[in-house]
Amino acid sequence: MRLIAENLGGERGGETVFSGIGFTLEKGEALIVT
Repeated sequence: MRLIAENLGGERGGETVFSGIGFTLEKGEALIVT
């Protein structure tokens, strides 16, 4: 099993906080966002 995310972006209050983020997680892996 694999999770693939491509070209993610986020906004706060109408302003872009991040964009163009991508990652791949394989079985048993984790992603922590702080």
